Amino acid sequence: MIAGYVYCVTNTVNGYRYVGATTSTPENRWEQHKAAAMARGRRKRWIFHQAIRKHGPGAFFVETIGTAATVRGLLALEVECIARLGTKVPKGYNMSDGGEMSGGAPIVVDGVEYPSITRASEVFGVAYKNVVSRLKKGWTIRETFGIDPAPREHAKPFAAGGVTYASQAEAARANGIAPATLHNRLKHGWTPERALDAGASARSIRVGGRDHRSVNKAAAAHGLAATTVLNRLRRGWTPEQALGLADAPGSLRVAGRLFDNVTEACAHHGVDRGPVFSRLRRGWTPEQALGLDAPPGAFRYEHGGVVHTSVASLARAVGLEPRTVSNRLARGWTVEQAAGLAGRGPRWPSGVARAATPGCAPTPRGPDEAGMSFAEAADPALSAKGCRRRAPAGTGRARRRTTGPKRRDEAVRAAPGSAPRDGCGRMPETWRG
Repeated sequence: MIAGYVYCVTNTVNGYRYVGATTSTPENRWEQHKAAAMARGRRKRWIFHQAIRKHGPGAFFVETIGTAATVRGLLALEVECIARLGTKVPKGYNMSDGGEMSGGAPIVVDGVEYPSITRASEVFGVAYKNVVSRLKKGWTIRETFGIDPAPREHAKPFAAGGVTYASQAEAARANGIAPATLHNRLKHGWTPERALDAGASARSIRVGGRDHRSVNKAAAAHGLAATTVLNRLRRGWTPEQALGLADAPGSLRVAGRLFDNVTEACAHHGVDRGPVFSRLRRGWTPEQALGLDAPPGAFRYEHGGVVHTSVASLARAVGLEPRTVSNRLARGWTVEQAAGLAGRGPRWPSGVARAATPGCAPTPRGPDEAGMSFAEAADPALSAKGCRRRAPAGTGRARRRTTGPKRRDEAVRAAPGSAPRDGCGRMPETWRG
């Protein structure tokens, strides 16, 4: 069966051509082109119609260049012919690549020609957008307008209760309910098994695997007022939450006790709710957020029967400076090593140079022994406490550190080729004149 034709109209004056598709005949479509071109004020923007008015209908001849069994194939063939013949502007009269569905184009349905798809849609009671969508999917004209049943290959399988049906409508009919009823139930969030139950009611409710005929019955079975359960369901609670079988939305369970909200829990424990909300958002447990448990990653060490929750507290208990313990921990020492309760931890990295010149103060081993920063202890170019140091020749920079409450760094460029100096800035004996 032929669904339509692809035709070509050629201008014998200049050789320009126009390719079109129609579900009628090419001759009927040509007559429509001529009528539209000669009518005043209609389609004056079409270059093809402008050419008909300029050269006259006698300067053109029409020929059929292809046919198709479906409208979808017809539109694809039109696109192919326009590209193959090169009839798009400026080499021809086509203003697009083709493949478009026009509501004003004539169409033949069951042997009757209609002036447009819109008119055929009105006659058969099918929405225009559905007609266009079905034709583009490859449906035949009779299937599109409901004369023949819809193609089975377009139906989607529907599974429920371990049974797979060919379509949703077939599943509804097999279970004795209308397809529209099944569709509406699924739309309102029903499970496929419950939606296929012919005895199910929109007022029924399933809780804990048990079906109740109504909310009132479910509320009475759980010892609650029906209005309370209904109000909870309207606020978006699940059936289990509405009937008290699960924690309510926004509730907080702390140490086995359930609070209606975070504010109530904070008031009970005497804690400001602002930090608690922030801690809960960062993933803290309710007990940690309310200060009942230690925060995640917090310092905690027991010594002498006392639990220390900070490095400073432990340092004061063992008679050390908090900064010393903190620096040792930063260097990878264990808590026992940093607090002096076990052997020394790993020494300063062996790659760090430690110059020792007679008469000069030795380089400290670490920041905890001389109050130095880690950068000063690791870099011999930085000054030690109370000792002026310079970088070796060629490094280009040196720093000086002065003692006192105020410390400042001063960048001094070393002259290229200057004499090397030791860690305290003195020139070796071999370089002294």
